[in-house]
Order: sequence, then structure tokens, then C-alpha cells
Amino acid sequence: MMYIAMDFDGLRQLIADMLGGQRCSIDVEFFQNDTTSFNSADDVVTLLIHMGYMAYENKTKIIAE
Repeated sequence: MMYIAMDFDGLRQLIADMLGGQRCSIDVEFFQNDTTSFNSADDVVTLLIHMGYMAYENKTKIIAE
């Protein structure tokens, strides 16, 4: 099992909001399309979208679990 040490500002709150049923928006424009170059909470969530764990509406930039 691999442990990833990252604590981006707002990541915990973003995840808590989504788990609470809120629809949240993120910026997917700067994602590097790899599993090692995380620079923001948006990058982490974008990876989850690419892996199929979350849904993303391109027009509204809203994510959902």
C-alpha cells in the first residue's frame, strides 16, 4: 500500500462538502495527467474524475461523487 502525503489547502473541506451532498466546482485546466504531479486540491480531485470515482460536468465545472 502506498501512502501519499499531501495536504492542500481546501482539499479536506472540498471532500467533506462533497460527502455532505454539495455540488462543488473545480478547475481541471492545469492537471498534468499523471499520478505524481499534484500542485493543488483541484489536481487531486481531477485525478479521481479520470479514475472514474467522480463525475464532472464540463459546462458548469461541477463535480459530484
